[in-house]
Amino acid sequence: MIALAPNLASSSNGAKVVSSTNPNAEALLDDTEASSWKSGRGGDVVVELAQPATVTSVQVSAYTTTRFEGLKAFTLQTSTDGVNWSNLRSGEAFSSAAPRPTAPDLHYRTFELPTPTKAKFVRYWADEALGETKTAVQSAGRQPHRRCSPGRDGRRVRQRLRDAPRGPGRRRLGYRAARRLR
Repeated sequence: MIALAPNLASSSNGAKVVSSTNPNAEALLDDTEASSWKSGRGGDVVVELAQPATVTSVQVSAYTTTRFEGLKAFTLQTSTDGVNWSNLRSGEAFSSAAPRPTAPDLHYRTFELPTPTKAKFVRYWADEALGETKTAVQSAGRQPHRRCSPGRDGRRVRQRLRDAPRGPGRRRLGYRAARRLR
C-alpha cells in the first residue's frame, strides 16, 4: 500500500487565504496547475491551514499562462499564531535555458524541508520571475505536505477514488493520485 501525503494548503482540505497582496490567491489552493496567482515581485499570500500540522515538504509549480512570468525564486515561512514567522526555505527554485522556459522547466517540484515544522499558517513570497524584464510573477500552485503513516491516508485516497462519481471528475482524481506517486 502506498500512502499519499495530503496537500495541507488545499481548499478542499479546509485551508483558506487570510491575506494576499493581489487578488485570486485562491488559485494557489485549488490543486491544479490550470489556474495561477499573479503578483508583483515580492508579492505574498498567507494561508491558514484547516488545523495545525507538521510540514515536511512543499511542492511548487511555476506553470503559468505566460512562461516569462513563471516563478523563479520564492520564500516560504510558517507560523503557529499568524504573528511570529519562521523561514523554511528561500531562494531559486526554477531555472531554464535560453531563449525561454519550456513546460518541463515549470512543472511541480518538491522541496524537502531540513526539519519538520509545526504550522497553522503558511506565508509564501513570490521573489523573482523567470523573465528578467518582467515585473510580475505567476505561481500555479504551492502545496505544503506532511509525511503520513502508510495506513490511514492511503485508505482515504482509495475511498475517495471509490466514492468519486463516474466521468471526468473521477478520472482527474485518479490522475492526481497517480501523479503524486511519481
